[in-house]
Amino acid sequence: MIFFNGRQDYLQGLFFGVFPDIMFVSAAILFSINLFAKSQKISRQRLFPHVRKVYLISHSLLSVAAFATTIYFLTGELYYPTIAWILHILLDLYTHKGSPAEPQMPLYPLTTPSIKGYIWWRNPYFMLINWSAILIAYFALIR
Repeated sequence: MIFFNGRQDYLQGLFFGVFPDIMFVSAAILFSINLFAKSQKISRQRLFPHVRKVYLISHSLLSVAAFATTIYFLTGELYYPTIAWILHILLDLYTHKGSPAEPQMPLYPLTTPSIKGYIWWRNPYFMLINWSAILIAYFALIR
């Protein structure tokens, strides 16, 4: 394994691979709880503008760059598990066609060029390829 020194780095890579979606889902839950606590109707129209901003920030390559740069200046070393965060964003660029997260803005908030995905996760061929690749990577990494 090129990037992982041991199991701890491997688990950290797994964490950063799902981190952008953890932030997005957490924001949706927190905003929903807030609306519920205020006895306001929870609707997609009311919730989405706030959650969309969190999504754009957590799915921005600039956020990854800021995080990785900060870690580098604090430790003097590259933090390789953030590569999983970058891969997550790059995969999302092409796999979110027709989703509420579309269009993707990988350089948000500096610039807002958007990319519309080509394949959405509901495509059965994509799902077959995606899960096959995940299983192959999993078994290759646990050896």
